[in-house]
Amino acid sequence: MRKRRMQRMRQVLLTARWKRGRVRRRPKNTPQTRGHQTGTSIRNRVQVDRVRRSVSILTGHPTRTRRSNLVTDRTHAVMDSAIRLAERGRFAALRSLVDKLRAGDGVRRNAGRAFRLALKGAELGDAYLTWYVGDAYENGEGTVASLAEARRYYEHAMALGSPEAATALGVYWWTHARSSRDRKRALSLYRKAATQSEPHALHNLGVCYSTGNGVRRSFTTAYRYFLKAAKKGHLEAQFKVGWCLLYGEGVRTDPKKARTWLRTAARQGHREADKLLKSG
Repeated sequence: MRKRRMQRMRQVLLTARWKRGRVRRRPKNTPQTRGHQTGTSIRNRVQVDRVRRSVSILTGHPTRTRRSNLVTDRTHAVMDSAIRLAERGRFAALRSLVDKLRAGDGVRRNAGRAFRLALKGAELGDAYLTWYVGDAYENGEGTVASLAEARRYYEHAMALGSPEAATALGVYWWTHARSSRDRKRALSLYRKAATQSEPHALHNLGVCYSTGNGVRRSFTTAYRYFLKAAKKGHLEAQFKVGWCLLYGEGVRTDPKKARTWLRTAARQGHREADKLLKSG
């Protein structure tokens, strides 16, 4: 019984392949022929896929199937729905979709598509997606890298109230500083973002105070900024809080709390925190 069923399925598979090949050899110079070819080839492709799946289940051997158009159709439907919601001022779905496409979280990673969707959100006036476009231009992710475009979008996002954009602009001015005036501008932007508890800005201020760059050196102030950033989940800040507590920089020594922070950082893959825990 099983042998007969296998033979029947193979026969259907061969017939479907033959039909598909025969249709391809038909002339393509008339609209009727072109339409028939498209419809028939799709039906035969679906039939072949079904047979292959059945053969796979019966024999226990995986077979290669063609990728269904349903996945692409669903993706486009989700994108269209997210854009429609964004046009009504509801950007949460579009932000989530952009982040998932950028990271490959649950979907195939596609930085180019993420950039195009973020660009649409920026046109509609969302602060986060405007910052995202600037970040993509700065890193050349999904588009051609351009510092001038990155700066332009960062400034626009900051005007819309994005703390991430204020931090990014601060990093831009600090990295490309030609005078003390540029560094003061960077510090001002860090402080602006820090008022909204942006973790990277808090960490950067901590670095400035611990090194004495642009400000009077103060380990106590540096520790306070590191602690605020660490509580917001900043990985490097968590390591630095552990370091300060372990060696008493800007705070009283507390080995127990230091190990807690170092473990938190080590669990997330911070190598220096892991080495420090193993050494002591």
